[in-house]
Amino acid sequence: LISDDTEHALMTIRAMSESGCDPNLFEEVLGRKIGQWCKACPPGIGRATLRSSFKMICGVRPARAGVRSAGNGPLMRVPAIAIRHRGDPDKLMEFVRISTSITHTDIRAISMALFVAEIMTQACKSRLDWRQITSCFEKVSEAQDIPLKFESEMRSLLDAIGRHDPA
Repeated sequence: LISDDTEHALMTIRAMSESGCDPNLFEEVLGRKIGQWCKACPPGIGRATLRSSFKMICGVRPARAGVRSAGNGPLMRVPAIAIRHRGDPDKLMEFVRISTSITHTDIRAISMALFVAEIMTQACKSRLDWRQITSCFEKVSEAQDIPLKFESEMRSLLDAIGRHDPA
């Protein structure tokens, strides 16, 4: 057995490869793969991924299948995208948004996926310290229309983590 995290990473890698990194084709291929994966009744599938997968199985295009959820399902797909597109910030953001919105459309899910992508991109360049990680959140926060309540909550959590273990 492999984890659903591994399965999503592999689906994403294959979708990028099969699509030639064309964004529209990537969306279709990844959506199809997620729908097929759902048909296998995988353990650990999240509710939002399950709901969006059913929509795709019933013929809804991946661009319209996502559900309003702030779940962390899309985060499993981000590292593969971040490593592949780390040299092209615009393409990175586009592919992370596509991958995320196939299953999760809440701005919090999209923002956190972009946050993880930014961390991965920076980590490919050098070892990160806590200050650099929090600056990744600042960068994403400035670029996104994140609700103030959520942004404040994330800043509070990041501050708490930093106070507990700044290393």
